[in-house]
Amino acid sequence: MARILVVEDSPEVRGLLRETLTAEGHEVTVAADGPTPNDHAETPGQKGGGPFSPQGPGGIGGGGSE
Repeated sequence: MARILVVEDSPEVRGLLRETLTAEGHEVTVAADGPTPNDHAETPGQKGGGPFSPQGPGGIGGGGSE
């Protein structure tokens, strides 16, 4: 199966995603914020694909109010 990095600021959602994806046979690593994923990449700057929220903490527009 796949190696998946989940970046999610909500601990509940992170846990649910880890549990669900692990049960499906994937190797799952979790991170709580946008800057952290590069800490988990095998090669600095390595990128993958998948759904994301650019409005989350550390993301595009994260941390600000309108």
